This record gives sequence, C-alpha cells and structure tokens, in this order.
Amino acid sequence: MLRAALRSGLLDSSEAKELAQNEKKLQNQREHLTAWLLFQRALGEIYGIQTLSELALARTRQGKPYSRTYSELHFNLSHCRTACACALDTIPAGVDIERRFPYKEKLMHRICTEKERQIVESCKSLSERERLLQALWSMKESIVKWNGRGIGYGMKRVDCSKWLTGYADEIKVDICLTPIKNAAGKQKFDVSMVETPEWENPTLQKQIKEEIVCGSNSVMENESEEGNPELWMLLSQKPEYTLAACTAERKGTSDDWLKAVQITEVREEELYE
Repeated sequence: MLRAALRSGLLDSSEAKELAQNEKKLQNQREHLTAWLLFQRALGEIYGIQTLSELALARTRQGKPYSRTYSELHFNLSHCRTACACALDTIPAGVDIERRFPYKEKLMHRICTEKERQIVESCKSLSERERLLQALWSMKESIVKWNGRGIGYGMKRVDCSKWLTGYADEIKVDICLTPIKNAAGKQKFDVSMVETPEWENPTLQKQIKEEIVCGSNSVMENESEEGNPELWMLLSQKPEYTLAACTAERKGTSDDWLKAVQITEVREEELYE
C-alpha cells in the first residue's frame, strides 16, 4: 500500500518512511489511502485520467473535494474499517460506506425524524431495526455529502421516511452479521466504485469494462424537507458493510436509473499492483 501511495503522489518519501516505522499510524491511514487509491484507479479506467495532480484538487468551505480542471467531474469518497468506496458522476453525488454496527436507541433518536422513528420502532425484531437504522445512517450521510453540508448539517434535517417505508416492506429475513474472512483468517477488505455509464457522460470519455448487477440494491426517489430536488438513492447491504449513494434528479424512472448505475468491486490488493 505504501509503495502504491508513494507512486501515486499521495505520500512523499519521508511520510511513507514514517508510516512504515509506525504500525499504529499506518493502520489509521490505511482506510484513507486506500480510498484515494481506489479513486485514482477509477479515474484511469473510466475517464483516462492517470494522475490526481491533473485534477488540481481543492475543497469547499465544508470540506468536500472537487476538481478545478474538470468541473464536469463530480466525485465523493468514503471509507470504514472493512471497506471503502468512491462515487463518480457528471452531477453532484454523495456516497457513504459503513461497517455493520449494533442497534442503538440513542443513535436512532438522534438521527431519525418522527416518521422515521415510527417506522423503525414498528419493526418486530431487533435485527430488522438494526438493518433499517444502518440503512438510514448511510443514506442520510450520503445526502449531506451530496449537498456538501456534511454531518454538521444535521441528520434530522433529511427525511428519508418515504424511501424507508418501501425498503422496510422488502425485508423478508434477517441477515448474517458474520464478517467474511479470507484463507489467511484475516477479515476481507472490500472497495467499490460507483459511476454512471458512457451514454450518460458525453463530456468525458469512458471505458467501462464490466457491469455487475447486484440484486440486493434498492433505489427510490426522496425529497428533503428544504425542497431540494428529488434524490435518486442506491443501497447495497452486505454482512460486513452498508453502501449508500445518491445523486440529483434524472430523467426516466427509478428502474432506468438503477440500470444505468455501474458497480465495480475491487479487491484491496488489486489497487497496489
């Protein structure tokens, strides 16, 4: 990972050497560096952009990164202990990936609107409440990252009850919470790229190599309380993490948008080659 980060310009030689000598710092930086290595891979494979320096990266006052040279390219990154993700689009997008966490009553009251709280509390089992709360957290965070406001904007200011009602109806069985481990017994670390296809992007040249259809994905329109445009949501819940992404209104139906989204899963080791 350090060699890949050094080659990509994410670290200089002194920073790489310091991390190599400090295991704790290295682990703390692992998620961050891997997310940016994933983003760099996406830029090369999808848009033909080979280095991050070409983007002339900058940040908004709220901290959302953007490119000063490619104004038509919008992206967002997220990471957790078990996975990382990046989303790319031709309009503002948000993405969040979170490892599974147990249901917490205080957290539910802190982030849920009244309508959302009623839906969550109506679940018959603790595992269903846990799954809904996990979905709500990731989806709400993807929205506040989409609009550039960040968590400080306030999770309760984003109402996902319309979407949540449909999603709750889809839940049929509880899911396994056992982390997936590789042959060496170490927990698997997954990364994902989410992007729109070639026909949605006339400005940037794309080279889409593979489309992976995920049957566990859900999408539904949602409108925030402040009159923001309709948001198009994507959710993928796996035993080890929940991935949520959103973007602004598109033409067509929810099914059209879901079919347009490409999800490419990449193993961590592939980013270091």
